[in-house]
Amino acid sequence: MKVTDIIVLQAIGNALAKLDSSVDLGELEDEIIKAVAGLETLAAKNAQIKQLYETERRELKKLYQAQPKDKGFDPENDDSRDTDVGNVNPPSDKSENTNKSADEGEKS
Repeated sequence: MKVTDIIVLQAIGNALAKLDSSVDLGELEDEIIKAVAGLETLAAKNAQIKQLYETERRELKKLYQAQPKDKGFDPENDDSRDTDVGNVNPPSDKSENTNKSADEGEKS
């Protein structure tokens, strides 16, 4: 893997993390979900990458839990599994989960 590949992955991840949850990505959101699922599948194929990924993911979840809830990632509604990166079927209706999270945030 080239250094430029790592930079691209980190830059895209950072950009997506900075998006406000109210940003409507339209059809692009489905493509992002599929791409993420593909990356998780690849990570599961190598024991060392899988272990590093799971550790990093848990640490990131802790960081996001400490942030205000108006950020794009809601760890309370995270439907992926920490221990089974092979199970990466994306939810069939992501917009329903997003709308529910947004509605709950308004009630608080």
